[in-house]
Amino acid sequence: MKTSHTWIRSGEDYCCYPCRISEEDFEVLAGNLQLLVVHQREVFDKMHETVERDVNNAKIGGILLRAAPLLRQLLRFYWVPE
Repeated sequence: MKTSHTWIRSGEDYCCYPCRISEEDFEVLAGNLQLLVVHQREVFDKMHETVERDVNNAKIGGILLRAAPLLRQLLRFYWVPE
């Protein structure tokens, strides 16, 4: 019973008292999120158009290769070497 109570209490604490992070950490987590989402959406749209044109011969490798440099740059923001 005590374990269940402890588990429930920790869940309540997690929900009611969310973690506080520094402004700098928040920037790292969400700083370029909009750019990342827009880029991924554009890549998805291009792949979707390609597949719709010819389902049997859809070649999306070129789309991914062209998208990779910017995606790499956007994702590097989240990785800090130690």
